[in-house]
Amino acid sequence: MISNDLLDIARRLAEGNTTQTDLRRAVSSVYYALFHAICQSNADTLVGDDSIPHDQLAWRQTYRALEHGYARQRCFMARHNPRFTQPIQTLADYFTTVQGYRHQADYDPDTNFDLQEVLVTIAQIDEIIADFRAAPTPERRAFAVYVLMRERQD
Repeated sequence: MISNDLLDIARRLAEGNTTQTDLRRAVSSVYYALFHAICQSNADTLVGDDSIPHDQLAWRQTYRALEHGYARQRCFMARHNPRFTQPIQTLADYFTTVQGYRHQADYDPDTNFDLQEVLVTIAQIDEIIADFRAAPTPERRAFAVYVLMRERQD
């Protein structure tokens, strides 16, 4: 899974003799691990995972449909939405936080990251993704619809 590989990259970047550039790339990779975990869950729950036959083009389209800005808005609203259980709310909360870290890492030359804080964030996101994946499929499906599809206002 892409999300697992990105977390592994983040860990490797944060190990040993690290520079601020290594920590920046690690933070960015952590965000993208979370983003890709949501993308895969969306495609798997809406189109089908590898355990059942499914249309690969539809799966890919669904995987790629998540938009960073809209996902941030929806995750911000989902953090305390009683419609979702704790694993989904926690993922939504961390999504907005880690996206902010990623923006600092990628765009703010004055930001410095602390190695221990980056390592803690990597471990937290790893656990959050595992809990999210363990959430019931119907709930992850509802979350996929929530973060992918815009609500009509009429």
